[in-house]
Amino acid sequence: MRVLASLGTYHAEKKLAATELAFFELTHEAGRLARALPHARGAAAAWEEIVRLTEGTYHSNLVFGFSPQHGRKNGHHHSGHWKDRLAEVREDVTVLEKLVAEHPDAKPPRRFPGEQPAGPVPSVKSVRISRNALASGSTGASALRLSDANHKVGTESQPTELDPAADATFVVQLSNESNLRSVVLHFRPLNQTLDWKQVTLKKTADGSFQGTVSSKDILSRDDFQY
Repeated sequence: MRVLASLGTYHAEKKLAATELAFFELTHEAGRLARALPHARGAAAAWEEIVRLTEGTYHSNLVFGFSPQHGRKNGHHHSGHWKDRLAEVREDVTVLEKLVAEHPDAKPPRRFPGEQPAGPVPSVKSVRISRNALASGSTGASALRLSDANHKVGTESQPTELDPAADATFVVQLSNESNLRSVVLHFRPLNQTLDWKQVTLKKTADGSFQGTVSSKDILSRDDFQY
């Protein structure tokens, strides 16, 4: 769990750094670089923590998806160790430090609409799944476990198992949803070689958001992740 938490921190910090850098490239305001650098350093620190946590625990060349021999055209292969990519993570910091030194006039940049939330940030209150999609209670091969990093599984509103032979209708209750344009459910079998799919949830009369995942996308050999 600490590795996953650090990985989440890494991606959050890197996206913030990349956003500030993109604004700099658009506006040429050096203040954007000063805002980007702490986020790049935060991302590197999170990755270094992952390396610390996994050193001596993970195999040095663990294959957990596509191997280098697969010939994948897009994205990284899924093998090696976290430490193998530490140099390129640190290089992000070096590049930004160089840019900050080259552009010392770091006045506060202009802020654009959308950089700050227009109102309270929405959050998920509960997730339910239609009864016809739930496994009968058996823990046999036909019952798939649900994987959701944001909510506890096994509560009254969220089952631990899913029937791969039935469509699954997700019913989501949100708080502070007034500023939302859409609610999208991302899902896939718990298999990193497969791409995520999406279903746009529709708002219903009771205020919940609902959408259905076809049984064709629920594989009996893999657990279900959303």
